Amino acid sequence: MRPQTFGASAGAATGTAPARTATRLPAQTIDALAVHIPRPVMVDGRVLAAGNYTISALKGAAGANPILRFQSESGEAVSVLVTREDLTFDRVLMASEVTLAPTGTDIPRVERVMMEGNGFQFLLPVSHFSN
Repeated sequence: MRPQTFGASAGAATGTAPARTATRLPAQTIDALAVHIPRPVMVDGRVLAAGNYTISALKGAAGANPILRFQSESGEAVSVLVTREDLTFDRVLMASEVTLAPTGTDIPRVERVMMEGNGFQFLLPVSHFSN
């Protein structure tokens, strides 16, 4: 099974979010995208049901790994440490993408999240090569 890629809706939104959970700080900035996941997928060892999700990239202190948060319409959320990898100028996306990779089961895992207009991508899970 080859990796699969599907698009996300209308671009990344950037802003400053107020504190809502214990894992967010008032000064954190977020990039977020709305996505419809057409089938169950695995994120950080947890299976997410098919449906509509908001994927938020939480950026903390300098040098810290970013966190991607997958939140369903019902409010259920999974947060995972990820590796941020810079892209070359010619690879900056004009649309957001989520890439799935095979796991050896019927449920693929989220391997990569790319947000429209950004010069980086997020790789799951975090690797020892992270910055």
